[in-house]
Amino acid sequence: LADRTGELADTLQSRYQELRKKYSMRLPTVGDSVGERFTRPLAVDRVRALVKPAMDEARGNACAPGKAAAAFELLEQETEDLAQEPTGVGLDVPAWLMALEQEVDQVRRSQARLDPPAPWRVSLRQAPLSVDEVQQQLTGWEQHPH
Repeated sequence: LADRTGELADTLQSRYQELRKKYSMRLPTVGDSVGERFTRPLAVDRVRALVKPAMDEARGNACAPGKAAAAFELLEQETEDLAQEPTGVGLDVPAWLMALEQEVDQVRRSQARLDPPAPWRVSLRQAPLSVDEVQQQLTGWEQHPH
């Protein structure tokens, strides 16, 4: 992809630099987007794809004692590569880091659904309510506040 989009990325980057000089304005977000050269989103997706295997290895202790898990090592390397190129204005959390956090949260939620429920959790059956029934309950709560 980098080979196929390289020429266009170079053209856009040159044009951005020209406009930046002409108008004496630096727009970090625009500059970052142009500087990504169409490949950074793919790198972010790759890091996100490494989260689950790394968490699975850590959870299952799939690696020998004293030896780091291969998936985690790869995840660590890829995130270091992303961290080498700072983005934004320096005040916000980088988008790639937020995407990584979202992926970790999603994997955790998925794993929690697969784990057997804790003995202290009680499973309640859902009771679908009609709109009228919901209105009746809300009216009842308004009349009898606790």
